[in-house]
Amino acid sequence: MRVVTAEEMRTLDQTAINTYGIPGIVLMENAGLQVVNLLQNILDDVTGKEIVIFVGKGNNGGDGLVIARHLFNRGAKVKVGLVVPPEEMSDDAGVNLRIWQNMGQPVVFLFKEKELACFLTVNTALIVDAIFGTGFKGKATGVPAGCIEVINASGKPVVAVDIPSGLEADTGQVHGPCVKAAHTVTFALPKLGLVLDPGINYTGKLYVVDISIPSFLLEKEDLKRRLTTKKTVQSWLSPRPLGIHKGDCGRVLVVAGSRGMAGAAWMTGGRAARGGGGAGTLG
Repeated sequence: MRVVTAEEMRTLDQTAINTYGIPGIVLMENAGLQVVNLLQNILDDVTGKEIVIFVGKGNNGGDGLVIARHLFNRGAKVKVGLVVPPEEMSDDAGVNLRIWQNMGQPVVFLFKEKELACFLTVNTALIVDAIFGTGFKGKATGVPAGCIEVINASGKPVVAVDIPSGLEADTGQVHGPCVKAAHTVTFALPKLGLVLDPGINYTGKLYVVDISIPSFLLEKEDLKRRLTTKKTVQSWLSPRPLGIHKGDCGRVLVVAGSRGMAGAAWMTGGRAARGGGGAGTLG
């Protein structure tokens, strides 16, 4: 699986939109629906559950509003909080905000004094972080920073949309408040910052979901980085017959350890055996 920077992902999005005619708002709809399907699995059933969504101004916030609509349609008790005034939202995010409001659903303006303090309740089952997306750089300040601090202090499970807010997508660096997610649902391909230190410590369990970008675009040769996973390693290994024994798998010579450091030799030999080595000699 390829691993991309924010700019590489932006190029893929724009190619899907401009070359293949997939509207950006369709990609947004697909992204939000994939997150909702995951939430259904995490909570077993979203019916009657209070789910709180923090919505930023960009397309990440638009994803959050799509999530809100589908959760509402599945019977969840959804609370939507805007981090910025509606007029600051991107075009596609604004469309989804109007849909939400046309459905008669309320919006909490978290940028107004005192609203943030009472936004979460003891009944909140889960928080969706849709404040910042992959374009974020630097340090979260002001209302977004306050929201991130409230999210982290809540003790509630958090699902981050595409990337935890406050995390830089290209470097994995954190320069200020950053959402500590239990789960991160990233779109199309994993972003570099999600698998680098320290970003990996904020990501939680990482899910990579399809949003209908043509699959051949995601395997382009100019995307140089690859993520090595358990599945990747398994593909490198040939299946072994059931009756195989150590004499059929070569020999492993381990030269390791020193006085007082025998544990290093023991661990190395054990890992060699677990990795598929045959008869071993420890020296």
